[in-house]
Amino acid sequence: MASEFKVVIADESHFLKNAQAKRTNVSLPVMRKAKYVILLSGTPALSRPIELFKQLEALYPDVYKNVHEYGNRYCKGGTFGIYQGANNHEELHNLMKATVMIRRLKKDVLPQLPVKRRQQVFLNVEEKEMKCINALFREADCKFLIFAHHLQMIDSIHQYLLKKKVGCIRIDSSTPASSRQALVTDFQEKESIKAAVLSIKAGGV
Repeated sequence: MASEFKVVIADESHFLKNAQAKRTNVSLPVMRKAKYVILLSGTPALSRPIELFKQLEALYPDVYKNVHEYGNRYCKGGTFGIYQGANNHEELHNLMKATVMIRRLKKDVLPQLPVKRRQQVFLNVEEKEMKCINALFREADCKFLIFAHHLQMIDSIHQYLLKKKVGCIRIDSSTPASSRQALVTDFQEKESIKAAVLSIKAGGV
């Protein structure tokens, strides 16, 4: 990338944890050229201190410049340079606070945010347009996958389809594993079944 930026902000910076990842190898040179770098993450390290190194190197390369020194000191580095452990936690925490880390807790920042608002926005569709839309659906003869997370939403969608006499299957956490493949086959092969109502987890997403 030819451009140089004065400020680089990287959200979800924990995705830089893998030193071999393309994302990391593309991002770090851009950060090194920037005057200021801000990394944002709710969980900078998902499981072990070695996941922090590339982020720390991007922010303060003068201090965090040698992965082997860092790994031996804070990641229980062994003879073969495998840095999957953790040690000297408090020292690392204090070093990060002294050099790069600003921690903001939810209880501290929530009062600064505006109150959540929920509102419904209805779109007015002319009768002529609705007829065209309905005709397209009928002619296309499509099948639909409908995903939802909350059980109440899944129930509502399923009941609506049944009320409208739309042939459908439903797979959620309460559906026995032994029955799921048969339901999928019905959806794929039976012309009368037009929709599948799926929970995000049980549906394999």
